[in-house]
Amino acid sequence: MAAIEAAALERRTLPRLTLVERAVRKVARMILAAHHLIPASRKPPAPDMYAVSLETAQEALGVFHTAAGQRRQAAADLIATG
Repeated sequence: MAAIEAAALERRTLPRLTLVERAVRKVARMILAAHHLIPASRKPPAPDMYAVSLETAQEALGVFHTAAGQRRQAAADLIATG
């Protein structure tokens, strides 16, 4: 039920976000998805931004390498702050 509520909230707030904020959230979702796929015996206690390479973020966002790094760092900060 919490996932459904979170998805509904995301749909309501998405139109008010800037393109950068949307990109950061996209990379954050990628980081969380990669963290979820790590086997429990090897899973770190918190999601790690390095689970998504800069090249993967760059390709997913269609931005330059530097922008992909900035978005990935912002996504990690977003995850860390909840």
